[in-house]
Amino acid sequence: MASGLPLAGSVKQEEKPADPVAIGLELDPLNPHQSNWKTLVVWANTVYGGPAQFLRAAAGDLVAFVAFVDAELPRLQGTEYVDPLQPAPAWPILPVTCSLKDFGFDVDASSKPPPFKDTTMRLAAEIDAHGYVTDTEPLVSYIRGDVQPPFQFGHVKGMARHSTVLAGVLWAYLRRASVAEFFPELTLTGRAIHVRFESHCSKLSVALRNAALSHRGSIRKAHCAVTWVGKLFLLRSAGHTDGAQIIKTYNDTAPSTAQIKGGKRVSIMALLNCSQEALETLLDCVSTLTSDGAPWSDDTWSNKRVMPGSQPRCGGPEWSRRMAVDDASFVMMLKWQVNTQKMRLPMLRRKLDKTSMENVASLCSLVRSLCLQLMAERPISEETVQIRVVLPFIEARDEHLLLALQEIIHMRPEVIALESLPIFCDIIQEHTNVSDRSLVGTNRSEIINADLEAAEFSLYEKKLKADVDTIALHRRKIRTVQKRSAD
Repeated sequence: MASGLPLAGSVKQEEKPADPVAIGLELDPLNPHQSNWKTLVVWANTVYGGPAQFLRAAAGDLVAFVAFVDAELPRLQGTEYVDPLQPAPAWPILPVTCSLKDFGFDVDASSKPPPFKDTTMRLAAEIDAHGYVTDTEPLVSYIRGDVQPPFQFGHVKGMARHSTVLAGVLWAYLRRASVAEFFPELTLTGRAIHVRFESHCSKLSVALRNAALSHRGSIRKAHCAVTWVGKLFLLRSAGHTDGAQIIKTYNDTAPSTAQIKGGKRVSIMALLNCSQEALETLLDCVSTLTSDGAPWSDDTWSNKRVMPGSQPRCGGPEWSRRMAVDDASFVMMLKWQVNTQKMRLPMLRRKLDKTSMENVASLCSLVRSLCLQLMAERPISEETVQIRVVLPFIEARDEHLLLALQEIIHMRPEVIALESLPIFCDIIQEHTNVSDRSLVGTNRSEIINADLEAAEFSLYEKKLKADVDTIALHRRKIRTVQKRSAD
């Protein structure tokens, strides 16, 4: 059996800060005007992506961390705790009591992607108000047969709650602080964790059970299409590659209101073929804005015209190639839409309709084709194009540029001069100057200035020669007059 200490490679021992102060978060002890939980979660979301990622990156020496947990949150006297090494069939079906250190936080401990940021913020408010409540809402866990204590149990339901709580304890451990001083509610609710164990033969079984329980949740909402795609990607890494069969298995046991069908099912199957970068962009958006605040509905991705591989017929083969959607333009589209949505006030955020999606897809396909044209015409790297062209296009929201791109799409010219677009003009000019310098030791602007100076000098030289000639002629005339007067 494997030990729970290495955490399946998800905790990087070398990433533990040499000095606990280096984690850079200050909390106030017992400050009634500040929620330490909210402050902690906002910081973890910003720096690491979430409490679970903070745990995986910064836990470091787990033996020392476990000793700290035992010292700060010891077991309650008179309470019977589960023996992690006891055979599972001996455990009752009703909830039993475990310690905080018994539940894993590594990647394999859950069947879902890391908890979304919006979820962790709501959980922080709940924990701040009521503590780590598991007596009325126990965790749902299962035994991972290949992992030994500590952190040995996997999560069917409750990973988000548990990782948020454990992140607070880890902060105290890294800062050599007292849990009771900064998170006093854990001294009452964090010493006895109530859990109900289920038997699962595979990670697929865990994933389907988690989806069924999520459909009933309040804070942990039912899975949207993007969440399902993240779950199926994780299952794919565990050997369950048939997404259609997994969805069918889930639908066979789910109530009709929770079944995956129609446009949502088509969207999930389409997104399973997208790139890793696209998936990360989708998950990060839903994590930050929630599925309700994200710009896409569950059936958005059932529209093939906005998906990678689409090549519309428009204006001949050249323009069909320009308007084709590939992985790069698809990711560009997602990031453009996410940035646009974040710039709106929450009350003004809306789902994109089919026409809006197709218009943005066309804009991004055009920009991508122009980037490829630039790299084909000039030796400019992909990285430079991403920094100088793609990123400003996504973030700047230049209305003049958008109008120029829309006009190009409408007119569909046979030849597009990149110099006519400001976003390309600057980089082309800089590249031209650099190229000139590499060829003749100076750039074009300096060559032009030097030519102007030479021409100006030549003009002054000719004027000066004319003046000398005029003076010489005048002197000859004077001498002639003087000679005639003498005669």
